[in-house]
Amino acid sequence: MASPAELILAQTIALIEPLTRFDRSALLLRDLSSASANCTGTWTASIVFSSSSSDGKGKLPSGVRDAGSQAGMERAISQLLADERSSAVARLDAFCRAQAGLAPASHKPLAVSDCFSGVVRVGFAWPCGKCNGKGKVTCSKCMGNRKVKCTSCNGQGWSTCSSCSGSGKITCTRCNGQRGWYKQVEHTVFNSAANEYTKRYENVWEHCMSCQEGKVQCHACSNGRKNCFTCNQSGHVTCTLCFGSGEETCSACGGNAILHRVAETACNVTNSFAVLTELEDTEVRRTLAAWDFKTFAGLAEASMLPPALAADKLTRMYPASVALHVARVQCGGKDFALYGYGAPAQVFDFKGMVGHLLENDLAQLQSVLAGQSPTVSLPAALATMLQSEVNQQLCDAAQRSSLVGNGTVTQEHADKTVSALRKAMSHIYRVSAALGVGAITAISLVTLYLLYHFLYMIPERRMQGAAIYLAVILLSAVAAELLARQRTLGQFASGGKEMQQAAARLLKSIGTLRRWRWIAAGAVVASIVTFFAIVLR
Repeated sequence: MASPAELILAQTIALIEPLTRFDRSALLLRDLSSASANCTGTWTASIVFSSSSSDGKGKLPSGVRDAGSQAGMERAISQLLADERSSAVARLDAFCRAQAGLAPASHKPLAVSDCFSGVVRVGFAWPCGKCNGKGKVTCSKCMGNRKVKCTSCNGQGWSTCSSCSGSGKITCTRCNGQRGWYKQVEHTVFNSAANEYTKRYENVWEHCMSCQEGKVQCHACSNGRKNCFTCNQSGHVTCTLCFGSGEETCSACGGNAILHRVAETACNVTNSFAVLTELEDTEVRRTLAAWDFKTFAGLAEASMLPPALAADKLTRMYPASVALHVARVQCGGKDFALYGYGAPAQVFDFKGMVGHLLENDLAQLQSVLAGQSPTVSLPAALATMLQSEVNQQLCDAAQRSSLVGNGTVTQEHADKTVSALRKAMSHIYRVSAALGVGAITAISLVTLYLLYHFLYMIPERRMQGAAIYLAVILLSAVAAELLARQRTLGQFASGGKEMQQAAARLLKSIGTLRRWRWIAAGAVVASIVTFFAIVLR
């Protein structure tokens, strides 16, 4: 069986090797001390018996005990809750006896079914007051009259004729309301000077015989009125809400004529666990306080005291002894005191050891960013950082929280690392992206020159020129981003495919791509606006 020192070292190595570019050779065990920590685990279950009520329509649902009245329901519920509280201690005692012969690790939290006999429903019903127990009320639309005013004729039984607008006459179609027309009449006249007959034409007004004053009788109505066929000239129609009955379904009881109220018993159990110790070591106290019962039972040698029983609470206390191993491990020239608990010497806080190992890598990257290390290039310093998996994980918020939580790195180290990584990748990509934006601008100018040269700016060929220009600019923008990305990742090619993939993930996570896409989009829009400004001037 492995010694506590070997177990603590194994956990540390399992943390460092996958997350950093370092291996077990970076660790050195200085010494180990072992002791026992006495503590007490207290498992408390708080029990609350309560009731709730709800109203409904119709008769009491099946399974509900009829109490007859509100007072009867309240008395029944009060008695049921009193019975539950009085039997709770016996139920809790039976629950504890069932687990008395089991090891603490097999003990389970108190459930509602362990202290509660089950939900009981009690209620009562009464006639609906709105409809007086009939299920029907006077129709709100016709007020019990069974009929409502006809909307087609507004209750008159007739409507104004739309053809003649109520005048009873319409424009004569023969004379178009002109009351007549001019007719050309031919006359034969003898011309004595020429000794011959000649023809003369004269326009004569002829009255229309079909109308008087340009109007004729309207055939669509009688004296400007049309009978309403919707209501058969009565002015009223059957109510569409009650269909002529004069009554509608009562909304309060849904037509059931009865209302009901149901109350039911309920139980809520809240389990909580806490570990207390008299040791003054702050780290031990903090670690033990964070344990749940499963961790406590798995690492401590515990026994159970007689439980404290009450109608509203069950308290189980477990005096225990925890093996405590303190290993002093040298890592990166610094000593760390790692606490191992229980037989497996489980470590809960690694004191930011991984972050300490990577301090030199971070310091080098920060120095390059500040321009204080001319011998190391920015891509090389960033590649050194990305060789450690933990630096890649720190860029993800969820993984960063987990790494800080178990002491893999400190919060300060995590914040500095993320800031340096983002700044470095932004600087590297910025150069390639700027070249891409410059290329888009240059290509747009060259394209404009060529379109002028090949006469694509003349009015007859402007549409073709615009299509060519837009296609070239859009393709240039896409190609510029791809080339900028390829050029950026190409600077990490010496680290292999995995290094390039890590750089790609970092580039995607920091939002630099999104910012430069907006800049490239602005360059494209500016080029297009320039094109149309030149063409349309």
